Amino acid sequence: MNRVYRGLMTALGYLLFGVGAILMEILVPLWLLQFSPGAQRQLAARRAIAWLWRNFLRYLKVTGVIRYHFENTGLLGKPGQLILANHPSLLDVLLLLSVVPESNCIVKKQLWDNLFLGVLIRAAGFIPNNENETTLEAATHALERGEILMIFPEGTRTDYDGKIAFNRAAVSIGLRAAKEICPVSICMRPLGLKKGDAWYHIPKNPYSYHIRVGKVISPKEYIGTRALPIAAKQLNKELIDYFQREA
Repeated sequence: MNRVYRGLMTALGYLLFGVGAILMEILVPLWLLQFSPGAQRQLAARRAIAWLWRNFLRYLKVTGVIRYHFENTGLLGKPGQLILANHPSLLDVLLLLSVVPESNCIVKKQLWDNLFLGVLIRAAGFIPNNENETTLEAATHALERGEILMIFPEGTRTDYDGKIAFNRAAVSIGLRAAKEICPVSICMRPLGLKKGDAWYHIPKNPYSYHIRVGKVISPKEYIGTRALPIAAKQLNKELIDYFQREA
């Protein structure tokens, strides 16, 4: 019965999320007109998106669909900070943006063009992943302006085998332009909500998340005596090992 109940609550949650996204797509652009174009309006849009994410997650938690616990979130949200996280499931972006509402983020191009969320994503100034130099340049400039930037270096959700592989470009961006790099490990049990999984696949027990903010990394410690490519290769390996242990 518990699994049937959670299945119904999951279906209702997706429905409510869709309705909320459509309403925000209509109302938020009008609300944003009170803010000056540029950074102020983008921050307001990001906070609006975080509000939607946060309330959707609260619904899932209250109804028993998921559980989640954050650790050391006080380390997040500093100007020029690059947040790097692993990507075990569908809800990872929502979980992190709900606690760092001012953060910029590299998002999939499909989300940028999404019918329901595209207007909000573009208004927030999120960076579309075009998989070319323009994405790297936009991310670098965002950090240089003092923005918080969130990247999931795997580029897609971790498979069921648990093997984590990072695109080294994310680390290179951090070493080049970030004031600090902050690793955030997302541990999820049971495994699920992977790419290609059906929303109606409900596990025996609720999904449980433990999101832990790790020790902040200073880029200066890596690039002081080494060329950027060598430093990026080493840090990338260390981060993969770290996330593999934590996840």
